Amino acid sequence: VMDLVARVSQRVFIGPDACRNDEWLTITKRYTVDSLAAARELRAWSPLARPWVHWLLPSCRRVRAELAAARRIVNPIVAARRERNANRAAEGKGVEKVADAVGWLDESARGRRFDPACGQLAFAVAATFTTTELTCVCVLNLCAYPEYVGPLRREIVEVLGEGGGEGGRWRKAALQRLRLMDSFIKESQRLQHEVRATMTRMSKQPVTLSDGTVIPKNALIMVSTDKAMDPAVFPDPHVFNGRRFLEMRERPGQQNRWQFATTSPEHLGFGHGAHACPGRFFAANEIKVLLTFMLIKYDWKLPDGRTEVPALRRWAHEKFVDLEERVLVRRREGEEIEL
Repeated sequence: VMDLVARVSQRVFIGPDACRNDEWLTITKRYTVDSLAAARELRAWSPLARPWVHWLLPSCRRVRAELAAARRIVNPIVAARRERNANRAAEGKGVEKVADAVGWLDESARGRRFDPACGQLAFAVAATFTTTELTCVCVLNLCAYPEYVGPLRREIVEVLGEGGGEGGRWRKAALQRLRLMDSFIKESQRLQHEVRATMTRMSKQPVTLSDGTVIPKNALIMVSTDKAMDPAVFPDPHVFNGRRFLEMRERPGQQNRWQFATTSPEHLGFGHGAHACPGRFFAANEIKVLLTFMLIKYDWKLPDGRTEVPALRRWAHEKFVDLEERVLVRRREGEEIEL
């Protein structure tokens, strides 16, 4: 699944050529894993020791090697594009607009110097791990709750087929109409983050809350996600209900509140407020595209006749898909639509 997520993400981030470059895809995947491991290892050391310890830690050495390899791939792409734009400017033509992160970074920099490879790897870290994790959870839920497979496929055919999806062509508006899938993904995310705290912050100054509680300066704080399991908000909160948010959106005035990419105090999968995940809309569309292909082209089930959702691994307050977990996959015959 990480291979799929990496390739789809890089198609948007770096363009159609590099997203098929196996070396580049390997770098983005390894850097994602190694950078998180390096950060975790560095936290075990005093801040005073980190400036020299990082030279010795194997994970940090791998990260530096991956960054060097990334520069060898990304820098020529950026240089070639800048040269084309310089030539166009000399000819009195406008700047070439390309809808990818290479162009976005250059445009946002406004002439300031920056490291394009670092920027691309930062995008990879932000997009690859979290999107892979949630996509895996969705696949496991499809295996454990096969009663949703048929309705999801019918929705895909209705929306993306000839009658409902403008000739089957991909449109952002069409993805927004995959409302059952949107609900299924959001419910998967809700249960994935059960008994978890999120939005880690450090207070820069003392803060007094409305009940008189004082948060001292430099305190590490997190926000509990217990509302996601509150039966007053979500009836039968420990039961997976793929239609839960679809039904909640049918209430008057609630149509947009419970979309997958919409944040709220009750559902902090993407955080909330000014610092909510800015890539959540991209992630929502990406996961829908991936699940559409998976559902239309393949059948999925858990091995050994299992029907229960595999337990997630715990690390501190986090929960993750077990990397040793496996599912059975079979190519379908008679696909309803051509993707």
